[in-house]
Amino acid sequence: MWPSIDIKHELANSVSSVPQGAVALEPTNPRQWLKLTLGVRRSKRLPYLPGFPCTRAPLTRTALREAYGSDPEAVARIQDFANQHHLIVTKDERLSARIGLAGTVGDLCAAFAVGLMDYSHPELGEFHARTGPVCLPSELNGAVTGVFGFNNHRILRRIASPDLVSHLWAHVAKPCVALLEFGRCVNERDLAAHFARKNQPAPMVKIVNLNGASSLAAPDSAGDVLRDVEAASAQADGATIAVYFSTCDAKGLVDCVARIIDDDENAPQVVSINWGCDESQPLDGHIVWSPATIEHVNESFLSLAHLGVTVCVATDDARARDGHAFVSFPATSPYVLAIGAVSDTTQVPPRWPGRKPGDAKRSAA
Repeated sequence: MWPSIDIKHELANSVSSVPQGAVALEPTNPRQWLKLTLGVRRSKRLPYLPGFPCTRAPLTRTALREAYGSDPEAVARIQDFANQHHLIVTKDERLSARIGLAGTVGDLCAAFAVGLMDYSHPELGEFHARTGPVCLPSELNGAVTGVFGFNNHRILRRIASPDLVSHLWAHVAKPCVALLEFGRCVNERDLAAHFARKNQPAPMVKIVNLNGASSLAAPDSAGDVLRDVEAASAQADGATIAVYFSTCDAKGLVDCVARIIDDDENAPQVVSINWGCDESQPLDGHIVWSPATIEHVNESFLSLAHLGVTVCVATDDARARDGHAFVSFPATSPYVLAIGAVSDTTQVPPRWPGRKPGDAKRSAA
């Protein structure tokens, strides 16, 4: 009898590139422990929601999970795949349609037929990344919608302050407002000290720290996060503010948005995101967003829309060129409320590698 051949197929939209200017150092240590997030096929495709939110009743999280959660057959296939390749299932989140896998770099690379290299970049620092597509065996065809975590270079930058969007939730009676942060994590003690210095009562803040955000933080100070919380609390008096901290790579964004879907305890009614980058904006010549990342985050935004959650995303109000505004992802998502505008009136400092003072000018609207 001929031995069976494990034929692998390319996962759609999984091709990625390394930012230009990165220098390959060496293959990533095959014994290094690595965690991935996999998008899982849903039992039914999420329908588009036409019209205004006020014209429809939102789903509960239970109803969303039962109607559109992870396909149980897809989950079983992925679990079998993990067992065959010496991988550990770290999470199975049916509502947001995600599975977490962990293992050594060697086992993960063999399982998904990729090579992983360590790189150094003058602006992004050191990171590991793959090139080319992710490949899956035939039994996983259609079961996996995305694989995130092989590349951990930064794709996000701060693009605005919550001042632009926080007034939109001020009319809601004592809501829970979610802030997505990809900078350095702060704690309750930092917040209490910040508001004590200003002789102001500290708001009710809940910290949700994902993915060890402090180990892969954007070049952002804790003071910026504190000012974000202050701006939100000033506009949404009496609201609980849930601050979600994550890493600023693709996996960090995917996990952070999906965590809000799963968060039945805090159940935010409004989400504010003030980070992003043009979905077609090259970082020193190479596009940093993979199509799979955009698709997966968009699906999460659509899930939040079904739950009746409003996602407010600042446009890149620091970008203008030749009199034209350039809106960043995730503000370009069709499932979010994009807030902000640009013009050619005031210079702003650079906030991204390769950008020079005077390249972008802004005024908020």
